[in-house]
Amino acid sequence: MGCKFCYIAVRYRRSLLLPEYSQSKQHDSFSYPLHLMTDDVWDSIVESFADDSAAAFILAQVLFQIKEEIKKGRGPSAVEALEQGIERLYPYTDDYNAGYKLYLLSVAGKLKPKHDPTVIVSELGK
Repeated sequence: MGCKFCYIAVRYRRSLLLPEYSQSKQHDSFSYPLHLMTDDVWDSIVESFADDSAAAFILAQVLFQIKEEIKKGRGPSAVEALEQGIERLYPYTDDYNAGYKLYLLSVAGKLKPKHDPTVIVSELGK
């Protein structure tokens, strides 16, 4: 059984950050407050590994290695590892699926100029 990060991300995002959407697939990626790793967040994460001890152990090893990199003053190495993890998780997110659907709408010529993904990203990046 593979790692359950998709389940973690959805549960974390919907149950802890957006409790009003916990029963819904809807969410607003830009309105929720980001929280550090609280006990509730960790509880949510570890519960998802209840049936996959190997994946739990691998995650513990990754977290340990990141901690060691930071302790040794190699923060950029730890940041790089985290960025790689974030990038690899992306295909398992609702955002990835929505992005593909948006791309298909763009290819089909069904988007208004204000809905152009490049315009949206440009506006949000300001």
